[in-house]
Amino acid sequence: MSSTPAPARTPVLSPAAVVASRVGLLLIGALQALYGPAIPAFREGAGHHPAVFLGFAPANQPLLL
Repeated sequence: MSSTPAPARTPVLSPAAVVASRVGLLLIGALQALYGPAIPAFREGAGHHPAVFLGFAPANQPLLL
């Protein structure tokens, strides 16, 4: 009984795609670290309630899109 070798597996993503995705996630993390703490101040300055950004407006505030 002879066994046949398994066929070579092709990678799902190319090495360039893996590197690009990691760089993208690193960039997103850096932007969140820089601007994340400032987001509540932007909201207060514009007079928006946090629910407005989720698509729900409080009863006393119109939905702005």
